[in-house]
Amino acid sequence: MLSYSRDKLIIDDISIKMPNDKIIYYYEIINIKVEDLREDIISICLYTKDNTELRIQYDNGESLEKVEKELNYLIESVLED
Repeated sequence: MLSYSRDKLIIDDISIKMPNDKIIYYYEIINIKVEDLREDIISICLYTKDNTELRIQYDNGESLEKVEKELNYLIESVLED
């Protein structure tokens, strides 16, 4: 599983760009899961058709509201595609 801090990723209208130059397009995502809600680091895990697993980590300095907003955005984007 690839794991990155949220600040290392570029989330735009059609994709998520990772530091290793890998891109995940929203239409490739088949599952979204949230982990570690009660921990210091909350994670949104994305799973793609080609078995890529991406864990986006939000540290305790980021608000739960920001995590919720981005989770909703990702879900809406995947459903649109």
